[in-house]
Amino acid sequence: MRFASKSRLRKKGIAKKSLPTDLELEQLEPVPSGCRSACNNDPFIEEKSSLIPNITAFQGYIDTESRISSTCLIRYDRNHYSVDSKLAGNTATVRASADRIKVISNGEIVADHPREFGRDKVIYDPWHYLNVLKRKPGALRNGTPFQGWELPVSLRRVRSYLSNRPGGNKEFVDILCAAQRHGLELAEKACAKALAEGTIRGEIILNIIARDLDPQPIDSATVPISLILTIEPTADCSRYDFLREEVLHGAP
Repeated sequence: MRFASKSRLRKKGIAKKSLPTDLELEQLEPVPSGCRSACNNDPFIEEKSSLIPNITAFQGYIDTESRISSTCLIRYDRNHYSVDSKLAGNTATVRASADRIKVISNGEIVADHPREFGRDKVIYDPWHYLNVLKRKPGALRNGTPFQGWELPVSLRRVRSYLSNRPGGNKEFVDILCAAQRHGLELAEKACAKALAEGTIRGEIILNIIARDLDPQPIDSATVPISLILTIEPTADCSRYDFLREEVLHGAP
């Protein structure tokens, strides 16, 4: 425990006669931590019953307005975070908490990133640039947001295969659009099936996804006993031959 020296105490206007000697200061013992915490907790224990309970969890964040750039990035605290390309040029709210950066537009969360505390960093979400890929599929090869894109295994293999074919990038973009609409798990399942069958084509994978989306066949209805046939009809195609015979109408 550190005590202020007598010279410092004199500078603060404390009378010399009221100051303890150096020996007296050395003989003082600090208050044990247990006693100190107990003393500090006494008022809280007394007032606890009068406190109003906090029903909702505390949400600590700061909201600021910012403009989304033409490259679909929004700036906060010297870093840039990607936003859906549909909102480029608009103004949105950046909600910054201790560990997340959320971008809100028209009351909806349009971007959610882990917060970076460095500076001059760019955090991308490749799904925000899917509309850009529809217009420029070639950006899938060298576009910065798509470098190191962590996709499921089957999707990565299909991407690698299609990228070496003419028009393959456009086919893979169509698969990504289907994955965004119907879920990544369904697209991964379709790609795995196409790889197993050796039919790695965009239209085939989209067809597999469409088939998986079809509703399951409806179970046959239970027929009441009163409607069950007691005599099964006999299959006799010769009866139709009678219809082919020429029938004369009118007087002979």
